[in-house]
Amino acid sequence: RANIARLSLDGDPDPSWAPRVRGGVSKGRAAPVQVVTLSPAEDVVYVGGNFASIDSTLVQRLPGGGRNSILTLDASDGAVRPERFMPTLGTFSLSLAPFDIAVTDSCVIIVCGAPNILTFHSTSGAVLCQIYGTGDTPALQIAGDYVFVGHHGEYFFDATFSPIPPQAVPSLTPRIVVPYKLHSFRISDGSF
Repeated sequence: RANIARLSLDGDPDPSWAPRVRGGVSKGRAAPVQVVTLSPAEDVVYVGGNFASIDSTLVQRLPGGGRNSILTLDASDGAVRPERFMPTLGTFSLSLAPFDIAVTDSCVIIVCGAPNILTFHSTSGAVLCQIYGTGDTPALQIAGDYVFVGHHGEYFFDATFSPIPPQAVPSLTPRIVVPYKLHSFRISDGSF
């Protein structure tokens, strides 16, 4: 049984706040809960992982049948909230593996493995921007007007625009390309 707990800063659990997470497996990167993030106002808890439901609320299914294991909870009582964060994936059939979630007052940023995507959503769940990468993206960090994104993979985010920027090519003979493992996106600009 997997649960999400609320603890005091002294480490004491709050038994009245106990949403029940069901589904997934028991450990590692496939554990039911992988990431828990609070909204800036600390009233919404964003939960991502490899679970099938929280309490009696099932996660959304992707068009190809895989799970989209991201739900939101009310921070005061643990009840599942109505917002849903569904990327645009066509008939993608695997389940999404959310690795990290970052939240501002107006934007929810989610990175997932499997299709290796970075999505920017409104706080109500609408997709604002979706960017593909070539490897897992395990880390997000917001600083001011930017979100910094650390990722695996040997190429670059959103290869449709500039798969290999000029500054990544120190030599053509022999051909040497230095991969970027860290990117930043300006979240104060609607185009990201």
